[in-house]
This record gives sequence, structure tokens and C-alpha cells, in this order.
Amino acid sequence: TKIDSTRAAIKEAFEDNSLVEKEEGYLAFMNPFLKAANEKELDDFRLAIAKMTKDLPQAEAGTLAFQLMDGNEDTVHQTDGPMRFGFSSANASDNWTNVKLMGGKVLNAAIDIDGRTPIKVEVVQAEKGKIVLEVIGGLGDPKQLILDENNIDELFTYDKSDDVFRMLKYGLIYSKIVHGDKNNPQQVLKDIDHFTGGQGLHIRVTSIGPSRSGFASSSSVAAALLEDLYKASGQDEIVKNKTLLGSLALLFENELGLKSGRQDVDGPVFPGVKEIDYLPTDGFVVGDVRQLSLDENQIHNLNERFLLIDTGIQRTHATDIRRGLNMRALSFLSRNTKLGFRAILQSYGAHQRIVNAVEKQNWAALGHEFNEYMNLREQIDPGATWSKFDEAAGQKILRKPFEDFMKEGLIYGGMYTGAMGGGVAMVTLTDKGKEVLENGENRITQVLEELKGYMIPSGERPFENLRI
Repeated sequence: TKIDSTRAAIKEAFEDNSLVEKEEGYLAFMNPFLKAANEKELDDFRLAIAKMTKDLPQAEAGTLAFQLMDGNEDTVHQTDGPMRFGFSSANASDNWTNVKLMGGKVLNAAIDIDGRTPIKVEVVQAEKGKIVLEVIGGLGDPKQLILDENNIDELFTYDKSDDVFRMLKYGLIYSKIVHGDKNNPQQVLKDIDHFTGGQGLHIRVTSIGPSRSGFASSSSVAAALLEDLYKASGQDEIVKNKTLLGSLALLFENELGLKSGRQDVDGPVFPGVKEIDYLPTDGFVVGDVRQLSLDENQIHNLNERFLLIDTGIQRTHATDIRRGLNMRALSFLSRNTKLGFRAILQSYGAHQRIVNAVEKQNWAALGHEFNEYMNLREQIDPGATWSKFDEAAGQKILRKPFEDFMKEGLIYGGMYTGAMGGGVAMVTLTDKGKEVLENGENRITQVLEELKGYMIPSGERPFENLRI
């Protein structure tokens, strides 16, 4: 089992002295202990959510029914969902243990992309005896998997990280539309037959958001998918309770090994630009949500001065020992100021200054705080601005756009959304940066187009897939 393998790794860390002699030896030694902490966190997720939902009506797997609208068998249950980007996250508040012990503060926003809703989930009845799973991404061809009596056991392969259908598969089980008994896969088809009254089921997820970008794309999909499945199965008490929906989406993701945090799901679940205060708790982490009272003119100014840029450089996985959640857990649990604990404490002040700058529309101050916040993140997590291009380029490629644009007077400052490490960059534009040129483009747009062609000595173009 996973627990046994983790225990074996811990035993090896104690007995094998060569581990600490390797490059990054201390991290190699610490890795199995952090894995154990991650497993304990998941146990706590389950216990906390069981306590949270104990007074709710509990659906029994396989007994639910597809909800028809006005008796129409062609009913399509559709849920549209936004993406989330984070302005700030004091105390690394997407880390479960950090927040339970010390609380945390977040400023984030739910947004559309290019005027379109980024996530669309549709659940509709299909041909009898079939489960049709379909994923349509922003890039690449649509992918479809049809499960029937010959391959229904494939529903239980949702533990594979490279399976594009894993959320859809596990969503059917997690929402209790079907049983989750791997030893009796044929029961799934019987459950679907009961659920649809003798039909099959088709689930389609469309997402135009960039993946591994700090945009909480997986959390946005998880929240929208579960909302639509609960809607289609008549579990209205969950659909109406956004806090509960976010909690269930958070557990769902972590059970799939996606290691998301509370703010990742609260970002898309609650609309608008909002500050969320998470208090220390021994139960399930729940935030106090305060919508920023930005009027229409202030929102217009934000759209004029604030730019989101998908660099095209994907983040490394957050549980990579060299960066992400594990490094922040190490900083937090060690209380060692050299390992970034002081920076965790300082992030509270940076967060408040970012909130003030957004509310007061002070773009120069916001840019400055973004720069400072990125510096703090590097102290907490040295891999926050690392990329695979750095060695060949002889510089930190992820810092290059900010440094170049500030030197040219185009931006006040910027940083990456989420846990950094690449993905989507946030910048605040100066008057020069948003100046409209003769060709009708903003000056920053022209410079970004030039950045796409930038080549490092290895012949690679790190930003070739960049887009606003």
C-alpha cells in the first residue's frame, strides 16, 4: 500500500547515509517525511468533511435519478465556470496544514478569458448501455472515451495522473451516481441504467484555460464538474451551498492526488474580486469571504492597467521536492528563518498592501508589491522562479519579462499567479505600456510579440507559446 511504501522510504532515509551525501541531500532525506505529511493531510481532509456533512441528507450510491426539466428526455444540465487567479496568498494559504495551524489571507478573482466563460460542463442522457466521456481542451483535438460492458473496468483507472478522463471517471463515483466497487464494475452500468431510466450518460467538459499555469485550472474544472453532476442528480442542498461545494471539490481533487488548497476552489466558486480570511481551525478550512466593492469605473481601470500573460512555460508539479507545496511545508514546519519562515510571516504585510493598492487603484504601488511578493516567494520556495531554460540561458528566464519591461518603463512590476514557477504572469502597466501605437496595438502588446521570438543559446524559444 501507499502507507507501507512511505514507511519503507522513511526507514531507508534513517538507514541509508548516502542519501544526504547526494546533491540536494537534505531534501532527499526530507522527501519521505513530507510524503507522510501529505498522506496524513488527506486523512484529515476526510475526517473534517465527514464532520462537516454529518447533518446533511446522505445520498446512497446508485439510488439517484437524472433530473428531467419539464419531462424533457433531451434535458441538458449545463454549468459554466470561471478561472481563478491570485493577487496574493499570505501564509501560503493554499497549504492545508499551514492554514489549519495559523490561518491565512487571500486576494483572488474569478474571471472569464477573452470574453468567454473558460469552463463548460454538460451532462445529458445517451445511448443505452454506454457512458460517453468527452474532454475538449483549449489546445488539441477533442478526446472521447466510450465505456460499455466490454471495457467498463476502465472507469477505475482514475488514479493514473496522465488520464485526461480521470476527473470525469471519479466524478461519477464521488457524486454517488454509481457505486465505486472495483471488484464489481458491471454494477456501474446497472447504476447508470437506473439513473437514466434505461438510457446511457454523456459527460462533456470544455476548458479553454491553460493547464499547470497557476490559474487553478484543475480546481475550476473540479468545481464546475461536481456542481453539474450534483445538479443532474438532484442533490440541490450541495448546489445551493457554495462553501460546501468548494469543500467537496477540494477533497475530490486531493483524493485524486492533485494537491490543491482551499483558495484554489474558493476562487472560482465565489464570484468577483474578493479577500478571503481563513482562521485557524481543527475542522474543515472555511473562509470568510469579503467582496471588494469595486464600481464599474474601477473595474474598467483594472482591465486597462492590469494584464494577464500566459508565458507558455508550464509550472513544475507543486509536490516536486525542490519547490511548491513541499518547500513551503518545510519552511513552515521548520520555523527556520533561513528556510523562509520569516518570509511567510512577512507575506501578511505584503498581502494587506496589495489589497490596499487594488482598492485605491494605485497601480505603481501594486506593481511594487508584486515585485516584493515575488522576492518573498523565492525565499519560501527557491524554485518559485526556476525554469528548465535557466542553465542554457545563463539567467532566470521567468524573471526576464519583468526585468526587461521595467527597464523599458512599460510596467510598474509583476509576478506569477499561484505558486509561481511559470504559467500566468500578472503585470501592472504604466502610461507608456498601455500607450496605443499607430497600428492600433498597445505598446506592451508589440513588445510581447517580440518576446515570443527571443532565442536562448540552445536554440530554444522559451516564450514561443506566449499569449495575452
